[in-house]
Amino acid sequence: MSEARARMRERVARMPGVRSIRRPATDESPAFDLAYVRDGPPSPRPVVAIPGGPGLASILPYHS
Repeated sequence: MSEARARMRERVARMPGVRSIRRPATDESPAFDLAYVRDGPPSPRPVVAIPGGPGLASILPYHS
């Protein structure tokens, strides 16, 4: 991981509401930290937004 990417990762991790959970390794993939933001009251039907696309693999566009 580049130094700039590591700094950005640390900055996002310190943002209010950002949490992470360690996902275990499987035969097909290595372990990784999954960062997420939970907002609003708990609901029986939560909405999950999975950012993607070029330049949008981040929670930053959804932060506000």
